Formats: sequence, structure tokens, C-alpha cells
Amino acid sequence: MALRNRNGKWHYRFHAAGQEWSGDTGLVATERNRSAALMVEAEARKLVKDGRGDHLRLTIKPFSDAADQFIEWAKGEYRTKPNTWKRLRGSMTSLREYFGKLPLHSITVGQVQDYMSWRRAGDEAREIAPVKEITLRHDLHALSPLFQYGQTHNWCSNNPVESVKIPSDKDAERIHVISEAEEILYFSTCGLLEREQLAKGASTKRNGAYIRAARSFRALHDLAKAMLLQGTRPSEAMQAHKSHVDLGTGKWLIPESKSNAGRRTLKLLPDTRSIFAARITASSHGWLFEGKSADVPMKDAENAHKKVLDRSGLGFVLYDFRHTAATRWAERGMGVETIAKLLGHANLRTVMRYVHLSQEHLDRSMLLYGSAPDGQATRPKSRSGFGPDDAASFGDSSPVSVSERKVQ
Repeated sequence: MALRNRNGKWHYRFHAAGQEWSGDTGLVATERNRSAALMVEAEARKLVKDGRGDHLRLTIKPFSDAADQFIEWAKGEYRTKPNTWKRLRGSMTSLREYFGKLPLHSITVGQVQDYMSWRRAGDEAREIAPVKEITLRHDLHALSPLFQYGQTHNWCSNNPVESVKIPSDKDAERIHVISEAEEILYFSTCGLLEREQLAKGASTKRNGAYIRAARSFRALHDLAKAMLLQGTRPSEAMQAHKSHVDLGTGKWLIPESKSNAGRRTLKLLPDTRSIFAARITASSHGWLFEGKSADVPMKDAENAHKKVLDRSGLGFVLYDFRHTAATRWAERGMGVETIAKLLGHANLRTVMRYVHLSQEHLDRSMLLYGSAPDGQATRPKSRSGFGPDDAASFGDSSPVSVSERKVQ
């Protein structure tokens, strides 16, 4: 095997099938990269042996470098949807760790399957927990467009992810409907952590960090409560500005979202109106949920959310407050088309992925409908008395905040 340093990069050159083959490995010519460069050469020899020497016309691009360039492209491509490229960037972290400096074109279907096994198993020695199928699904949906991007740049000739079975929506599902007991515990823990930080801050003159931490738990409490009451996405609530809220009429405009259907106006429930009124009063730049500085909106609440979960022993994602809102609305008799409008979805199929009716509700509905005389089904109401005909006046009461008066 022959490697040579040309302009600071490892190049290979060998004779096979009656001719000379040479190429750039794409790796900096250091001893640390020598083994990886030899792997590139070995892959090139195998391609020639298998009659696929034409693949050597590809530009050699290490996976990690390809991933970095792809993310920069995605950042601009999805500039109006920052959560999309951030999700791609998050998936690239583990993908980059696994594939490292392997040339993009050399990655096979089997290696992608090995990556899936690695992610499912975790790494006990490094305290890396196994991932759920939804996370693996996101990783593969990030890997596939990377290969597509690589094809347009002549870094690879095929997309191995196309031959891999990606976990289905059903396999990847992680939706958790929050119970009333979990709701009470979650919000009470937010309050507890807020008070603890304020108490620590009161005992020292250098209390800035404690005050910021206390505010983060109060913001999380109000953010999650707004999601639970109004069914919004976390990003929609974080982007709330006082110019979007009319406390007089009790209306909340969501001007930007993931799709056109997401741009909507919601009737504020009384508890949400109270939360927003307090936050508008406290806001110095108009953002109801301020970020690291008061002049920008909040971008992330995961750090505070994780601390609440660690203290309370609960286990669900912040987005589950939105799922729970949809499920509670359905159990109270709200029609699926109305739920779709409130959630900001364009099609009903997506809505049904958010609604997870309890077995208790299904049993109760069966008894109510099955006991109707002459086959005429009655229209059941939940224990709160909220039925389909009440959907029009939904904004005048708060059926999902059963426990609010218990949690301060």
C-alpha cells in the first residue's frame, strides 16, 4: 500500500486491473490520520476488484466534514424553520461520533444498521443510555438527506438509508398523556424549585444566578400551563409577544408557526389570561417569555424541565402538554375538526396522532352509547359536563385546569 503527502493531504496510488489508480483521501497528512487514509485506499482497491472503479471518480469526503458542511447548508435552507435544522444538528452529533472520518461514499447499508444497534444498546461504560425509537427515527431522517446532499456534491453515489427499515410512526411513538396527579406534581415541583432558588439568593449578596434560576422555573411553569390550556407548540408559546395578545377580548394571535394552518387566533382561557397579564406587566421588551436577555424571546426550556423531572421522578417531554390538551379536549367531546383548528393542523390524520383516549373514557362511552333506547345514541358528556355542543363557548371556561386551584 502506498500513501504519499501531496499539498498536506494523504493521497493513495496503486496498480490493479492493469492500470494505475490514484486519488485524494481527503484527510490531512498526519500520523493520526494514517490509519484512516489506509482504510480509504483499501476501499478503493475493493471497488476496483469488484468492477466498480468508476466510483473512484467521487470526491473523498470524511463523514464528519460532510456533516459539518451539510448543517451549514441546512441552517440557511431552513432559516425560516430553525427547529428543523437544529434537530438535524442534534442528530449529527451522534452520527458524527459513530462514523467519524469514514469517507461518506464508503458507508454501507450494514454500517447504518450497525449504527442503529449501537444507538439502541447505548454505552454503559460511558453512561450513554439507549435511545427510544423516535430518536433513532430522527437520526435516520437526518442521515438520509445528508447522503442526498452528498450525491449532489459528488461525495457519494448512493444513499444506503434507502435500503434500511426506518422505525415507523407507530414504533417511534413516545406520546404520553399527563394525568391529573402528574400535572399537580409537575407544577408544584416548578414552584418548589423556584422558591428554593429565591431562598438561596436571599442569603447572599451575589444573587444574580439564583434569581435567574428562579425565573426559569416560573417561566417553565407558565409556559407548560399555557401549552396545556391552549394546546400550543412550545415554540409558539415562547414567541408570544404583548402585541399578539389582546387581554380585553381575550384573544391570542399566533402569527408564525410550522405551516400556514399554524397561523391562528386562540381564545384565551381565564387561567392563561391571568398568566399572560402578569408576564406582560413584568416584560421590559414585550416578550412574554424572555430569553437570556430581555430583548430576545426564550429559545429553550429543556434545562429547567429536566431539573423538574429529576426532582419529581416524572418522565415525559415538554411537548406532551400539547398532546394532553388534545386528548382532554377529545374526551370532553370536542370534534376532531375543531381540535385540528386549535392545534394548527391542516389535516385530521395528524390530529389523531395527538389524541390518545384512555380506556376508562372508551369504556364510559361504550356504556353511554350502548344503553341508548332504539339504537339512538346519546351524546356523552365527561365528568366535567363538557360536551360537543359546548365547543363554541370553550374559551369561557377551563376544562383542562382541574387542578389549578390546588397548585399555587
